[in-house]
Amino acid sequence: MASMYCMLGENKLSGADRDFFRIVTKSAFSNPFGTEAYHLACAIAGGDYKPRDVLIQKTVTLIRQRLEKVTENDRIPWKQFNGEDRELIRVAALYDTYHHCFNEFDQLISKQIEKGAEPCEVPFAKDDLSLLHQRRFKPEESLRYFAFYYQLRRAWYFIHHGLIGRSLSMEKLRSHLWRSIFTYDARWYERFLWNRMEDFSTFLVGE
Repeated sequence: MASMYCMLGENKLSGADRDFFRIVTKSAFSNPFGTEAYHLACAIAGGDYKPRDVLIQKTVTLIRQRLEKVTENDRIPWKQFNGEDRELIRVAALYDTYHHCFNEFDQLISKQIEKGAEPCEVPFAKDDLSLLHQRRFKPEESLRYFAFYYQLRRAWYFIHHGLIGRSLSMEKLRSHLWRSIFTYDARWYERFLWNRMEDFSTFLVGE
C-alpha cells in the first residue's frame, strides 16, 4: 500500500522520521569497528541487543519497516522527496540494499580465496542490481554502488577475520585500519576514492 506521504504528494518526512533517518545516515557511513557505530546501532534499535549480529539484524529490520512506512514498500522513490529528506531516504535505501546482499558477498569472498586468481561468478549480481534499479537508481549508479558494496564488505571481511583478538589495542587497530582505507567519513571514499584505491597503500608497522 502506498504511504500517506506519497498519496498526498507531500514528499516530506515527519520530524520523528527525519530524526530517525539522520541516525541511519550517520550509521551508514560510520566505522564498523569503532564505538560510534555500536552506539548508533543501539539508538536505531532502541536498546542494546546481544550478540552484535542480533543488534545489526534488529537495526536492519527497523530501517526496512520505517522505509516501507514513508515510501511505497520496496520501490522507495527517494527522488520524490526534496532537500535533506531526499538524501536521508537515498542513503537509507542504499544501506538497506547493502544488507540485502552482504551474506552473499561473504560467500563470494570466501570462494574467491579458495580459487585464488581464478575469477568467480557473481550469481546474485543480477538480483541486487535489479533491486537498485527498482529503487530508482540509474544503471550506471547501480553498478557503481554494487562495486562499492563489494569493496566495503571485502575490507570488513579481511579486517574482521584476519586480525584476531578482542583486546582494546586490537579493536583500535581494526578501527584505524578501516579508517586508513575509507577515511574518517566513508562519504569521501564514496564520492572521490572508490575507483582509485590502487593509487594508495596501507603500511602497518610494529608488533
